[in-house]
Amino acid sequence: MTTTLLSLKGVTVRYPRWMWGPPADPALLDVSLDVRPGEVVALVGGSGAGKSTVARVAVGAVPVAAGEVLVQGQVTSIAARPTPAQVQVLFQDPSAHLPPHMTVLQAMHESARVHHTAAPAAEVQDLLTQLDVWHRRHAPAAQLSGGERRRAGLARLLLARPGLLILDEPTAGLDVHRAVDALELVLARRSPTSGVLLITHDLRVVRSFADRAVVMAAGRVVKSCPTRLLGQGPHHPYTAQLLHPGEPVTLRPHAPCPLLGACPQARTTCETVRPTLQVAGGEGQHQVACHAVAASAPPEA
Repeated sequence: MTTTLLSLKGVTVRYPRWMWGPPADPALLDVSLDVRPGEVVALVGGSGAGKSTVARVAVGAVPVAAGEVLVQGQVTSIAARPTPAQVQVLFQDPSAHLPPHMTVLQAMHESARVHHTAAPAAEVQDLLTQLDVWHRRHAPAAQLSGGERRRAGLARLLLARPGLLILDEPTAGLDVHRAVDALELVLARRSPTSGVLLITHDLRVVRSFADRAVVMAAGRVVKSCPTRLLGQGPHHPYTAQLLHPGEPVTLRPHAPCPLLGACPQARTTCETVRPTLQVAGGEGQHQVACHAVAASAPPEA
């Protein structure tokens, strides 16, 4: 039986409240998702949806208030973090991936030494060339632009050959061609036993590179389906907004449904009962957390 690379089961995360202030909104609320070997899963949603918190949970960087996090079958927490060989994260901050005093080449060799990966010089050169930073190999990281740091950081993570690679907005700060080249390189180096969690708000990236899409809103998963079916119904109303942007909608994290008060399909149940993911059409491949969608779904045979 193949072990799931990442599994979140009913995970809730609450960041500390400000002194004398109201309780903080949950960063994640009862989130469940999986990444299986050989799979690219896209985590989609607007700013503040909780996507980056999922990445931090996966590496044991933040505590969970409820639920369970497993990396390659092992429970992960702040006290029991996964190894670099199990999971690596490309965070949004480009300065987080390279020691500022090291040159790009030094950082690559340091990564190979720490992760015990025998990286031939030709492989290092090939990675840096494909990511267009070979010409900057002798420059200290502090002298690189944000885009150069991001690409060099990605090369360093790929050199570690992790079982799970989490990319948090990997195309941010990159032009279209470099972004495409970087993601194609990630997919080319993926093995049948490794996987990718692709965190993004760019639906073009999702459609081009992901096998499955998980849509988040206000810290909750509201839809999950194969990427090829993302543009098809049934939709959670928030997914429809992502696909066809219109007037921005204010989400309500404390409400049973984050779209309460702004959803044309709302019903009385939405005011008191939090919807959970349910199979809703698409030959059983759509899961949607919406009372209106559940009510309109045909009964099971």
